[in-house]
Parts: sequence; structure tokens; C-alpha cells
Amino acid sequence: MSHNHNHKHCEKHNHCCDGHHHEHKKYELVKLIISLVLFILSFIIKDYSLIFILIAYVIISVELIIDVIKNIFKGNIFDEKFLMLIATIGAFIIGEYKEALAVMLFYQLGELLNDKAVDKSRDSIVKLMNLRSDIARIIADNTE
Repeated sequence: MSHNHNHKHCEKHNHCCDGHHHEHKKYELVKLIISLVLFILSFIIKDYSLIFILIAYVIISVELIIDVIKNIFKGNIFDEKFLMLIATIGAFIIGEYKEALAVMLFYQLGELLNDKAVDKSRDSIVKLMNLRSDIARIIADNTE
């Protein structure tokens, strides 16, 4: 996740303290669904196939592209986002438009599923931490 907001620690740790993270995940899911619908339409309405694919690609990858540009300026060039961008641009260059979009859709779906798994793990850890007792009693020689 790399949505810009005022909580820098949230961006670093893929979570947010004010509920913003959940809204961002919904936003990402909506983008994924819209892009997927456009992808499906590209098979059905063949005359507008490339237009649907390009629109879907922009919708699903605009934040990734922005992140790649930011990372390049920070000196962090070769990360997974950069490689995804290069792979999909390469697919576009050789005329494999649907494959380029499919790769980006699968990548973004993987990111959403990963975020969900991390959130569940974090929630489980928090629940476990809440099970601990605040008071410890020591029993020695049958006395407390």
C-alpha cells in the first residue's frame, strides 16, 4: 500500500490508525472490479477492446506508476512495482495488450489478498496481547 496521507508510520507498516486504511482497501477493490469488468468487456465488445484495456490499465495501475516514479527519485529503482511496470509495458510494446492488463490485475489482486492476510494476522496478535494478565501473583511457601 502506498497511499499518501499524514501518518507516515501507517504507510510504512501498511496500516492506519484512523480507519483510512479500510477505506483505501475498499477503493482498491472498486478499482480492481471496474478494471476487471472493462477487461471482460474487451472480450465481448471487440471493436472497443483496446480502449477498454487502456482505460482499465490506467485505473488499476496509476498509483503503482506514481510509486515507481517516487521510488526512482529516492534511488529505489528495482523493486517489485518497477518490475511489474516494466513487464506490462513490455507486453504492450509487443502487442499483448490483454496479457499486460491481466498481469496487472493479478498483481493488484495479490496485493489486496496480501493486505487482508496481514490485517488478519495483526488483529490476531492484538487479540493475543489483550489476553495477557495485568497482574502477576507469586506463590512461594504456600503464600501469595
